[in-house]
Amino acid sequence: MSAVGVRQVTGADVLQVLKGVEDPEMPISIVDLGIVEGVAVGEEGAVKVTLMPTFTGCPALEVIEKKVKDALKERLNVADVEVKWTFGGEWSTEKITAEGRVALKSFGIAVSPEPGKVECPYCRSHNVVRESAFGCSLCREIYYCNDCKNPFESMRRLVRVEA
Repeated sequence: MSAVGVRQVTGADVLQVLKGVEDPEMPISIVDLGIVEGVAVGEEGAVKVTLMPTFTGCPALEVIEKKVKDALKERLNVADVEVKWTFGGEWSTEKITAEGRVALKSFGIAVSPEPGKVECPYCRSHNVVRESAFGCSLCREIYYCNDCKNPFESMRRLVRVEA
């Protein structure tokens, strides 16, 4: 408690609020998507959130940043919020939480455990073919299931190409 009796915001508080911030392109929280790289709360109550995009060219970065700032200001009454995007590392599908994988699957989006092991989110078949490397967003690609005859999207696995 501070001198005026108001509880100091903690990193856990911030993460709890961020669990409620959904990606604008998918029904998954940014925490479950694995793009929250860090949270820091300063002595004066300023909050800094570090995020890593799923794809460098993601067009939703500004929208996500605004949603984060709005949620923290509204839910925790934090006046000073800084959102920093980091491009120094690599996001991968391994960063998606178990809850996030369930949420994506229920929305018809597959998350393959390893390259070449894409499973249809509708019937669990591996008898699938990639129809397009480009889905409705840069981080997804389109597949077709030969068993249940459904098209679906899969999270794109990013592959580092060494020069």
